[in-house]
Amino acid sequence: MKLNDMPIYVFVDFDGTITHQDTLDYLLDTFAPPHWREIEDQVTAGVLEEKRALQMEFDLLRVSLETAIQTIQHLPIDPQFPRFVQYCRQNNMALQILSGGVDYFIRAILRRNGLEEVPFHSNSVKVVNDRWKIVPARTPRIRNQCNHCKTYWITRARNEGFLTVYIGDGNTDRCPATATHISFAKDQLAEYLRQIGHPFLPYRNFQDILDYFNSHSIEKLKEMTGAQPLHYIKD
Repeated sequence: MKLNDMPIYVFVDFDGTITHQDTLDYLLDTFAPPHWREIEDQVTAGVLEEKRALQMEFDLLRVSLETAIQTIQHLPIDPQFPRFVQYCRQNNMALQILSGGVDYFIRAILRRNGLEEVPFHSNSVKVVNDRWKIVPARTPRIRNQCNHCKTYWITRARNEGFLTVYIGDGNTDRCPATATHISFAKDQLAEYLRQIGHPFLPYRNFQDILDYFNSHSIEKLKEMTGAQPLHYIKD
């Protein structure tokens, strides 16, 4: 599938998008005091950057990495995501997971669902004596606000000639959702895009996204969003 000979690159958030629950939220709810949510609220309000907030939240955790992986690996994913992976493959659409979360958790959940071949980029962690240290993704940071700059990957894909699609739901999806040609958004991300007046396609699950692709040409989807990427993207 192409648009005017432009190949398509689909980028997908992990926590809350592929998974029903955010793995880090679930872990913090289980192994950290409840005031961790005050930190998250500050990120949502825009008064605290994610690159600082994530370590502040990890400072509250007291659990081994092994126990953490065992705790989150059974969290369910969207049941239609495997079909979406197959759809992308059948239609020659490149697919990449971009996450502000932790590689150990993503790898465990993908493996449990038979999706370990799906490529992803994310942060990592070092855990010593149940104390957690964020290891940021090794990518340039365009706006220097997040540990993993998802927008970097979209920038690179656009500069390589791809038409880009982004699918997300939360705080770390704000920049990439405004940097792509076509944005699918729900929950906090949809609310944010409405507030700033940036076009997007609403969805609830991957069945909705499959329905979009099956019912409309990629040209029509791009027309429906009418989005112009923000200034930090260079074509």
